[in-house]
Amino acid sequence: MFLYRMAAWIAYAIIETLWRTARLRFVNLERLTTLVREQGAVVPVFWHQHLLMCARFIADRRAELKTGFMISPSVDGQAPTMLAGLYGALSARPAPVTAFSQMFGRLRALLRA
Repeated sequence: MFLYRMAAWIAYAIIETLWRTARLRFVNLERLTTLVREQGAVVPVFWHQHLLMCARFIADRRAELKTGFMISPSVDGQAPTMLAGLYGALSARPAPVTAFSQMFGRLRALLRA
């Protein structure tokens, strides 16, 4: 467990360094906040190569989102779950035999709470 915690903190430091030193430009941010107000929830979708920075953005206060992630229930999901927790995000980690639809329902319940 100690190694996973260390991995989460190292990943956090790397992501924050990139986030704080990168030249970021937010395009149509008001559109996102309008959608959240109108629809009550949005599901951002992005490619794997953009995963860290986009996930960091949706955890940012400027996005005005209550953030949740669906994370693998295997041991591989332990460090990402800890990392999500460092950003104040919720995570849904179902039992390995749970169907995807049940996992999605659990995440929705966490986000509505």
